[in-house]
Amino acid sequence: MTAQKNAQTEHKQFKNPPIVELIAELRWGTPPVMEVTPGKLLELPIGSFSAHELFYKKFADKIAGNGYSQLERLIPEGFPSMPFQPVYRYRKSKEVADSTLYQLGVGIFTANVVPPYQSWVKFRPILENGIKLLLESFAADPNKQNINAINLRYINAFKESLLKGEGAKKFITETLGFKIELPQAILDQTTSSDEVKPLLKLSIPLKSNHQMMLTVAEGKVNEDESILMDIAVSLKSEFDQTADAIMRTFDEAHNSIYTVFVGITEKIHDVMGIK
Repeated sequence: MTAQKNAQTEHKQFKNPPIVELIAELRWGTPPVMEVTPGKLLELPIGSFSAHELFYKKFADKIAGNGYSQLERLIPEGFPSMPFQPVYRYRKSKEVADSTLYQLGVGIFTANVVPPYQSWVKFRPILENGIKLLLESFAADPNKQNINAINLRYINAFKESLLKGEGAKKFITETLGFKIELPQAILDQTTSSDEVKPLLKLSIPLKSNHQMMLTVAEGKVNEDESILMDIAVSLKSEFDQTADAIMRTFDEAHNSIYTVFVGITEKIHDVMGIK
């Protein structure tokens, strides 16, 4: 009850959020051990993946009942499927305006949403329903194993409208609050410290026992120059194999990401437009 209540307590929502994509991911199993012998072709001990087709079809039949009837095969028929690589993508029909989708592969399930993204409260039931149907479909998985990794990832792009004319270094240091000081030895060699292009990558252990990875760097989204901020929270553990237990972990991950995002973007809340 507490996790559900926390999931619905979003103090701020934005009219113009910088989100590019939200990815909620589950993994199970372990990657195969690959042995390389000089003079021989690399062989992957991944078995016959045609057996997984029944698993994919069972999930497809269930999720189609929720309107996700459009299937896209991401790996060509007859090609081997690597572990943790989506094989099928499930969308709603083209006639339905919806920005969510599911993906399923060997040892991996994802629920994704792209703009227009409304809120975690709106996305949460979609994720939870996909997890429930995944667990119901597991009986058909030839390599069925317990889910042992959860990852929640927000990809954001701060475009010109949110940068207020600031360059990458100034935006990252003064707006987002990451202090970057160059050693004198570097300053002595550069023509301008303002033209230094920062790439910030942090691995942050959280009080919740999750691990946060935060990356900030310059990049392009649809040919638009942007400052990209990728925030992911991961937990590798033995979970209770129920939708409720898995969703509690996702709620904790979301709360951590939400708190960090709102805190470091405080100076541009007016530009993002609080609802």
